[in-house]
Amino acid sequence: MSRSEPHKVLVSACLLGQPVRYDGRASGHPDVLQ
Repeated sequence: MSRSEPHKVLVSACLLGQPVRYDGRASGHPDVLQ
């Protein structure tokens, strides 16, 4: 896994509106984790 992949996954997950279980630090949406 490249360092770019996790970021893309986080962004794609946020766009889809699905509950992001990854570190909210990358997406910048800590509320999504809850």
